[in-house]
Amino acid sequence: MLSGPGADLGYPLQIDAEIRNHEHDQTDFPTDAAIDYLFVRLASLISLVMRSTGRMTT
Repeated sequence: MLSGPGADLGYPLQIDAEIRNHEHDQTDFPTDAAIDYLFVRLASLISLVMRSTGRMTT
């Protein structure tokens, strides 16, 4: 058995995971169209940042 500061660090994390798995007020996943839209927006943002920092050309 471990002792000392931080030895029981994993126990509260396990409780949090159990609580999160039992939450019923979660919304459903978005539709495929919404996921595609968000993917395109995120890809555009990454592209913009890479071009503005000189890490990507055209």
